[in-house]
Amino acid sequence: MISWLKRRRRALHGIALMCLVSHAYGLDPDRPLLQYVRENWHTEAKFPGGAVSAIAQTHDGYLWIGTDKGLFRFDGFNFVRVSFPSTAGASNVPILGLLTDASGTLWVRVQGSDLLRQTNGKFEIVAYGAGPNGSQVTAVSKDRNGAVLVSDVILGTFRFEAGDPQRVATPEMLPGSSPVISIAETSEGKIWLGTLGAGLFLVADSHAAPVNAAFPERKINCLLPI
Repeated sequence: MISWLKRRRRALHGIALMCLVSHAYGLDPDRPLLQYVRENWHTEAKFPGGAVSAIAQTHDGYLWIGTDKGLFRFDGFNFVRVSFPSTAGASNVPILGLLTDASGTLWVRVQGSDLLRQTNGKFEIVAYGAGPNGSQVTAVSKDRNGAVLVSDVILGTFRFEAGDPQRVATPEMLPGSSPVISIAETSEGKIWLGTLGAGLFLVADSHAAPVNAAFPERKINCLLPI
């Protein structure tokens, strides 16, 4: 009985000590990063080189690095160049953007206006009714639920949810021929389109209303919902 009481007292002391800890850190906040073990990758050590334009991580833990020399997969030790379907160009084609959707699928925007996604370990060109000249993608982003928003200069703006494209805006909604170069959806479900030379637009009720009063600059390079 005495031995059992001692063990119980020790357990209670341990629980009490844990309750006194208000914060638990993965890294010591008082220790500079230079004191931790770290590794750099550069052109002289493993990194294949090229200007990095985008980085994404898929659910399997791989990092994907988009550069002006192509797409590379990084497993923590080595960089492996990724090849694409022949119709999407050579494996060293510059990468303009990367993102992962809610299901963990990797989407790749390559130079030349093609859009690819990885399905069952292989890359395929995303189809959404593009004509014989292929897609003319000018902007890619994620919506509030992790689906993918894609803007095509010829066909308009689409939402890809569960793999099915749904048009959310047509090119006729925007004045002139200024393409959409940035997209964002807020938590309220409002879709904003930034154009190359016509300013900012808010999409609602099948219309795109200009929002340019506070923006003297008509080229909207990037949109970020908060």
